[in-house]
Amino acid sequence: MSEKPQPSGRGWIAWTAKPSLYLNSILVHDECMKRTNIYLTEPSVEKLQELSKQTGLSVAELIRRAIDGFLNKKK
Repeated sequence: MSEKPQPSGRGWIAWTAKPSLYLNSILVHDECMKRTNIYLTEPSVEKLQELSKQTGLSVAELIRRAIDGFLNKKK
């Protein structure tokens, strides 16, 4: 079963599921992403939520971009 694709900050995503098996991965363009959990301080969450409102990007997308930027600097 596949749900209707939804727009995201990086393109279109589609969640797929098989009976009794739910995948925690999404496909964005040609990238497969894995779900993870992180703990943030309340001030960080508040700043991210404000930035999300200003930019129209999701908090998750802002975090992905920050991590990508950090990792690209480490190359």
